[in-house]
Amino acid sequence: MGVMRTTAQLQDYYFHSELFGMEDGLEHGVIGDFQIDKNGLLWVHTINNLQLFDGKNFTIMNDQIPSERIQGTFSFGISPELFFLNDRDLVRLNTGNYLPIQNNVLSLPVSPDSGDASILFEDITFLYISHPNDSLYKVDKRTLQVDQTYSLAERPYYPYRLCDVYKTATPVTSIVYISDKRQFVKLDLVTGKTTYPYADTDAPGNIAIAAPDTLITFSDTELLIHTPARRYSIPLPAPMQDFAGEYFLLDGPNKLLVALKDNLYEFDLRQMRWTCKFHKVGGSAVFDVKIRDLLKDAFGNLYFADFNRGLIKLYPRQPGFQYLGIQDEKRNL
Repeated sequence: MGVMRTTAQLQDYYFHSELFGMEDGLEHGVIGDFQIDKNGLLWVHTINNLQLFDGKNFTIMNDQIPSERIQGTFSFGISPELFFLNDRDLVRLNTGNYLPIQNNVLSLPVSPDSGDASILFEDITFLYISHPNDSLYKVDKRTLQVDQTYSLAERPYYPYRLCDVYKTATPVTSIVYISDKRQFVKLDLVTGKTTYPYADTDAPGNIAIAAPDTLITFSDTELLIHTPARRYSIPLPAPMQDFAGEYFLLDGPNKLLVALKDNLYEFDLRQMRWTCKFHKVGGSAVFDVKIRDLLKDAFGNLYFADFNRGLIKLYPRQPGFQYLGIQDEKRNL
């Protein structure tokens, strides 16, 4: 694995941060989920509200959801279409002109079993939706029709989203997920059979998946990377948060951003070592609260929701420019 860098040897990067909360038009400080669409705009779900964020302002988009109750999660932005799973209704959002037209909706079966439906995986053509009735629905994103249904012997463990870490633009032939018994399960999408590729490895409390054959998990002190050939164990540069996959971001093919308790860190998957530590400058203190749902737009801006105050935007460092401090209360650069 080579020599590991200590925290003192990490390269430091500084980002200006800005908080957008209820005083800026956000309907509620607690953000359930958010996603970036093909135009670079953020769709933000708060309690019973759907809003569009253009980088400075929020617009109410509740008329995109054919229901008075808005409670769900977004798809993962793999293709130009963006979807919102509102309870059992899968809605294709209008990202063409954002007007309140009648969106296409697929209604999944109502089940007496407890638990939420969840988008478990997305590739370029299909969404894979885990249902409380122990079924996995393969949904064609173009037609919004169920292409195939799988019976899951092992129910997925819900508090993580597979594609927050690994996003694929090509159709997949298998899905690796973590069951509610904390076992790694591989579902063959051709045969419908399940196997256990990591038979001797149980998932600890904090889990994520980086690729169909690479899994990332955590112990209290280590980053653990599981491949079919071996397991890598890398000491964490700082204490971890009480978190799951939404606190990771795969930044290109080799870099993994990880939100730990005191800051944001970069891990090089090729060199298998921690390389950078990101600091915020200006704005509100953001690393003393829990970070949720890391995302990055095409301009290099990082977004995450904190625990209860709203959406935080981190502007990337520009070569040749120095941050000169806060010039006014709105912190416009």
